[in-house]
Amino acid sequence: MLATLIDLIIFAGWYYLSTFLTQYELGDVTFYLLVLLPIALYHLLCETFMNGSSVGKLALGIKVVGIDGLKASFSSLLIRWAFRLIDITFTLGGAALLSIGFSKNSQRLGDMAAGTVVIKFNKKVSLKETLFRTVEEDYLPVFKEASMLNADDIYTIVDVFKYVKNREQGDSDSIVILYKVKNQIEKKLQIKSELKPKEFLNTILKDYNALHV
Repeated sequence: MLATLIDLIIFAGWYYLSTFLTQYELGDVTFYLLVLLPIALYHLLCETFMNGSSVGKLALGIKVVGIDGLKASFSSLLIRWAFRLIDITFTLGGAALLSIGFSKNSQRLGDMAAGTVVIKFNKKVSLKETLFRTVEEDYLPVFKEASMLNADDIYTIVDVFKYVKNREQGDSDSIVILYKVKNQIEKKLQIKSELKPKEFLNTILKDYNALHV
């Protein structure tokens, strides 16, 4: 709700700035193209190009990701954006609040339809806590395909390890998440490994660092 409030302040600022700069009454077509269209597309464009965050979300340290924890696809963000009409616009946020309150993963209808969820992320992390892994000089990457991954994929793996570390050993949710992320990485790289999820993901992190260094 606070993130939405920040975004609404941005909308208001854009509306008054755009109308002030024109210095004359806008025609209907110009008004829609110059003022309303950027506001209508704001969330879709921001979440697409700002890694799942709008300005409001970024300010509060939250972002949209796929339900599996990986970066949300454009098609998912498009579906989520379209459902804003039901979740927020037509119901003044009532549908979103009810859905978030009663759904298992605190999702609004758009999230359920798109297979996404809003998560909290920690902005104050060092490189060593995220991407960096020490690699021996003579280390040979096990999965050379790891070079195809991007920083968002690696951050996801690191975040999963942080989550698992804070759970009890053998926790069922942790095991499920580790397997899901392993499957997603295998699918993206088009590989199949017999390694256990934790060992596989640690190897991917090491290979990524070796290949990029």
